[in-house]
Amino acid sequence: LKDLHDKKDKMLQEKGAEEKTLENCKSIIEQESIKTQKNDETALYIRYAEQTLEWLEKIQAQKSEKTRVDLEVEVNKIFAQIYHGSRRVQIDDSYNVRLLTNSQSRAIETGESGGLNSVKNFAFIAGLTTLARDHITVSGSNEEEIDLSSEPYPLVMDAPFSKADNTHTANISKVLPEASEQVVMFVMNKDWEHARPVLTTRIGSSYVIEKNSETSSMLKEQ
Repeated sequence: LKDLHDKKDKMLQEKGAEEKTLENCKSIIEQESIKTQKNDETALYIRYAEQTLEWLEKIQAQKSEKTRVDLEVEVNKIFAQIYHGSRRVQIDDSYNVRLLTNSQSRAIETGESGGLNSVKNFAFIAGLTTLARDHITVSGSNEEEIDLSSEPYPLVMDAPFSKADNTHTANISKVLPEASEQVVMFVMNKDWEHARPVLTTRIGSSYVIEKNSETSSMLKEQ
């Protein structure tokens, strides 16, 4: 009987130990289950993020190509109004601007003088400004468009005629007022004399910078 009681007590101790182990195992299972649920949730979020990224990259690529094509068309329109020749503008995927001309039924890249480079750059900036203005002034009809119709898009240019000849100066002057709602130019008198006849009716305000000393100048309205 004593041996059986001793055996019973030993078995009860072993049972208590096993029950404690069982409880520990249940606790571990619950913790791992929570981790698994979190992992599943995280994996779901990752899949959402990957799908969103894929969608955004696709939309971005489509929009970028459309913007490049639209910009190239707009820049060529402006370039054709300024340049008195047969060259055209090409804009690549990295938005590098090149001048091409046709030779023996194929397009070849041409060299650029200082004046021609100035005309090309002006056409690009004016085209970019025009495109941006057209995109932000569309109101209400398209959810993808932003209504910023109250926001003017000013164009500020430093010496736009400095490397242009008389004909290009006159042509640029015709296009300038159409490129932006407000145009601000800093020009030398010698360049302004050729631009003035074309721009006279479009001038809102005119100022002269008078030099007082090497460190001081005065702005006077004409």
